[in-house]
Amino acid sequence: MNRVEELAAEHWFGYGRWTAPYWFIGPEPGMHKSEGDNLFKRCQAWYELSSGQPAELIDSLEHHERFQEMRLFTRTIKMHEPVEGRAMRPPMQETWRRLIALLLGYLGQRTDDDMIGDYQCEHWGRKDGDTCVVELSALAARNLGVDRDRTTFLNQRVQTLRERLEHCRPTFCVLYGEGSKERFEEIAGGGFVENGCRWNGRTLCAFVEHPVARPGEPMSWWVAKGEEMRRMVDSREVR
Repeated sequence: MNRVEELAAEHWFGYGRWTAPYWFIGPEPGMHKSEGDNLFKRCQAWYELSSGQPAELIDSLEHHERFQEMRLFTRTIKMHEPVEGRAMRPPMQETWRRLIALLLGYLGQRTDDDMIGDYQCEHWGRKDGDTCVVELSALAARNLGVDRDRTTFLNQRVQTLRERLEHCRPTFCVLYGEGSKERFEEIAGGGFVENGCRWNGRTLCAFVEHPVARPGEPMSWWVAKGEEMRRMVDSREVR
């Protein structure tokens, strides 16, 4: 790793804001094949947006704009049902697609692809939005088989995520990826029960498979999971 990549590996967690009500924690960011394996470009963009002080979180759109990968924020696909007069939506990132479907299911909103694409384009991981989208490792890769340093700062990052979760107390935290379950249990404060959930104070922590795991759950499962989580939160608030 060069110095910028090392700083990112230690300090950068992802997108959005810690005080957001809805958290999503994954194993690492993905990379589109069009990027090749240009990790430095992503990390350099993060460093520039950090304004000289390594930032834990940045804005998702601003970051993609800085390293010139705006595909996920550019409306190029015709929408079936235009939302607020918009006739286009961006192509969807498949991991984000299912996580956003869960969130929209939780919120009781439409969960069709047009609505999901619109949320991705306008709200996902934004610095003034409702989501905190973070990773165990900051170093993006196309898959887990790509050579990355995923361990040097892992213990430190797990501890930071646990501390931020306990301090910020989001409404829910979705932790995804079977291979990271033990680390997610450390962050959530213990093991997950049969339905994959546990409470950490007033935060509902939900462990799920990685959204692009194969064969994987259908989109309807992610929507239903969000609806289930809403019922759990509502029930706890009533008591």
